[in-house]
Amino acid sequence: MKIGLVTIFQVSNYGSVLQAFATEQVLNRMGHVCRIVNYTYPNKWHESKGAQRKKNSLKGLLGYLLGLTPYYRRLKHLSTFRKHSLTLTKRYPEYGALCNEDWSEYDCLAVGSDQVWNTRFQLGDPTFLLKFTKHSMRKISIASSFASKSVGQGFEKEFRDELSTFDFLSVREKNGVDIINTYLQIKKSVDVLLDPTLLLSSSEWIQAIKPQHSDTRKPYILWYVLFYAFEPRPYIFEVCKYFQQKMGIETVIALEGFTPYENCQIKMKNAEDSSIPEYLALFQNAELVITSSFHGTAFAVNFGKPLISVVPRGDADDRQSTLLKSLGLESCIASIHKDFFELNPYYNFDIEQKNLEYLRKQSLVWIRNATKQ
Repeated sequence: MKIGLVTIFQVSNYGSVLQAFATEQVLNRMGHVCRIVNYTYPNKWHESKGAQRKKNSLKGLLGYLLGLTPYYRRLKHLSTFRKHSLTLTKRYPEYGALCNEDWSEYDCLAVGSDQVWNTRFQLGDPTFLLKFTKHSMRKISIASSFASKSVGQGFEKEFRDELSTFDFLSVREKNGVDIINTYLQIKKSVDVLLDPTLLLSSSEWIQAIKPQHSDTRKPYILWYVLFYAFEPRPYIFEVCKYFQQKMGIETVIALEGFTPYENCQIKMKNAEDSSIPEYLALFQNAELVITSSFHGTAFAVNFGKPLISVVPRGDADDRQSTLLKSLGLESCIASIHKDFFELNPYYNFDIEQKNLEYLRKQSLVWIRNATKQ
């Protein structure tokens, strides 16, 4: 089966790129031919709706070409990885170009994973509802995420109309099931799948990417913190200092969310310019992972690492908690302002990996059935 995959992979985020890679790998290993739809996101349409895009400038171009900052060096690493490791269609700069394409050579269109249905970011872009094809073909969603408890005001009708046309629906979090079945009142079966990065085992990641180890010989805490989904500061700074003292570990390596010492009183080594092989190695060798990121959480549990996953209070965003609860790792969840003495980053590795393998097999069976000819 030839499958066109619509996903988010062009942003400067390691997790988004790696989930696209993993989805393609999974589908190809099942005997399909997967092509990632090279749709420019975000584009001018999103900008017209209020999204901010980084403007191209001579200064920015020079910074990128010369790798003047960690951010620009990361962009180069991610661009190289996309070029050599993802199989892309021709470029589609905006939604209209997708509508003008003849998709009849494809047997199936798939959307997912990652936050493809988070209207806070994609602003109701119909691309991620697979609305652009006029042909009658199979439509499926693979572990798509809303990252919310609703689709956002004003988007309900289009989501209801378009998702009702899907042949198979799966989401990444429990909230997604409630949104589709209860909030949108779509009477279809909806399953919760693992994020595609977890559909490859840690050994398969090592075989596919070959982690590149840094010269760090001292034990370290891996800091992987995002600030755009919710605000984990200053709580997450205090969590890190608490475990530094408790574990006797001085070195903190910031893969994401590097913060100068004067702003947090933590001496961080900036590793935000890591390549994909270096990214994997940093997870593989960490003594502890402290993160506010879904994919930071996912790679930590895939490699069986001690983990503190900081989440917002309440249940509006259940991305990390859905995953950790499914693995029996509730003690790793740090809801903001939770007392430090209640946090336990350690767990039984064998039981966790057994649970993960069970969920992995379930998810792979679902995908196999959804793409069966």
